[in-house]
Amino acid sequence: MTRLVMIVLMMAVVLGGTNVYASQVSLVEDYTDPMQIISAHFVNSTYVDPMNYSGGAYAGASKLVVDGTLKLGYCVEFAFSATGVSTPYQVSPFANNDYPDKTKEEIAWIAKTYNPYTTGPDGRVNAQVAIWEIIGKSPNNSFTLNSDWSGPGKFGSAAGAEAIVWTVEHKTLDPSILSGVTWYNHEYPRYTTDIQDFVTVVPVPPSLLLFAPGLLGLAVVRRRAKN
Repeated sequence: MTRLVMIVLMMAVVLGGTNVYASQVSLVEDYTDPMQIISAHFVNSTYVDPMNYSGGAYAGASKLVVDGTLKLGYCVEFAFSATGVSTPYQVSPFANNDYPDKTKEEIAWIAKTYNPYTTGPDGRVNAQVAIWEIIGKSPNNSFTLNSDWSGPGKFGSAAGAEAIVWTVEHKTLDPSILSGVTWYNHEYPRYTTDIQDFVTVVPVPPSLLLFAPGLLGLAVVRRRAKN
């Protein structure tokens, strides 16, 4: 018993001297969920070694496991790739000062309107590409689609993404749109290098999804009663 107590105390001392991050995150890139490979050109000139990449990118909602809870989010960064990574990240919510307020509000509107928990694969792919296009119009970034990827067996289209961009750019938004939006900053466990940033939104509660058809049914009944 005494030996067990000593081991527990030693563990407490060791853990007490360790930095504890806000959350443990695993990025689960499940390309069958379903993502679409698009061809695009990304540029970010913020860093010492500016990013200038042209080629394929996975578009769609990414699966994030935050403290054991599955979350879905959209990528909001050009500078780093998380492709093929499934190891735990250290992550903390951050204020996302990388972009102007208008850009953040437009990203939030897209993420909420095309909530990845309730939007189909076409909408998720279009929303991700639209977010990249919005980011590409912010300082130090540029984004260009190399081609349209629509066709049989593919999800979304350049035209669909452009339509989202056009719509959000003609919206009158304010900071209230940021409510319920969380920005996650991901880092390697052993380093402090920024790897990838994501935006997540509050899932639509299942009760509301069941409640909405009920309201529609009541409306139909009332209309028939009036007739």
